[in-house]
Amino acid sequence: MPLAFKRRFQDFGILTESAILGILTLRMSKHAPLIIGTFLLVASPAYYLYGSRGHQDSQGALRVADHYLKATYARDFRKAYRWLSDQDRLAKDENSYSRERGSFTGFTARLAARLAGFIDGRPIETTATASNAAIRLKLRVPDPDKLSAELLEWDEERLNALSFTEQSALLAKIHRMHATGKLPFIKAEETLALVKEKGSWKIRLEPQESVRVQILIKLPNGAPLVVDSETKDISFKPGKPFNVRLKVRNSSATQLWASVGHNVKPDFLAKYMGLGNCGTFVPFRLSPGAMRESSDTFLVWTDLPADTKQFTMIYEFKIEEL
Repeated sequence: MPLAFKRRFQDFGILTESAILGILTLRMSKHAPLIIGTFLLVASPAYYLYGSRGHQDSQGALRVADHYLKATYARDFRKAYRWLSDQDRLAKDENSYSRERGSFTGFTARLAARLAGFIDGRPIETTATASNAAIRLKLRVPDPDKLSAELLEWDEERLNALSFTEQSALLAKIHRMHATGKLPFIKAEETLALVKEKGSWKIRLEPQESVRVQILIKLPNGAPLVVDSETKDISFKPGKPFNVRLKVRNSSATQLWASVGHNVKPDFLAKYMGLGNCGTFVPFRLSPGAMRESSDTFLVWTDLPADTKQFTMIYEFKIEEL
């Protein structure tokens, strides 16, 4: 199995940054797969949002919320970034914002966007002043966990490798499930804050104190592996994903089998990341001189103890006997 880990949606138990962030990587959930995986809570159908009566300003705020949530559900974070406030954009540039959250690509992105179109959303409460707005939405969202068996376990690599005919058949199947009432949904509520800047509404992400994670690589003595982490020190906010990108190279002249697992220190923090499989090693193969890359996205739950300001994520590699 390649080092690059599967990306999946799963447990929608957490709502943050307006969302169901569907997280990826190894199967994590608050009890099993973390996931959330991270999909930001998604967007509601326009006719509900735009059909509400009230001040024209509040309708404009609802439209922005709709655009933002649809983009985050489809994991099109570059598009979502356009709807963020100037203050949020100053705090993080577009490339970092998109990279840390891990955007879907190819057919997987199309599939997620198609599901976003099936979301039902109703504004429960909308308040707006000349410069600020708060919108509380009641959402009915396609359940990615229950759909995973139909969608190759949300394995992005496998989904993107499907032929055009297979992709069309899968999209048609999803549409048919929706038309016949067989598409599984979950219900949730989400509240978004907006600010008006230069006459336009923008999403304001709620400020939270950042937590620091240090990336540590552990290799066996004399192992013919070269492992580099793109960033060895990452700041993130609980309830929002952070991304770890690694490059692994076989520096020997022979093929090798290796495996990698990850843990956190202090140990007790694993439960706040859904890392029920801490210590599990995922095998992969590398040809002589070959290099692999992985991009893993993690989500730390918002109930992380307030006094936790930093922790260490450990990637431990082992060389397998041939």
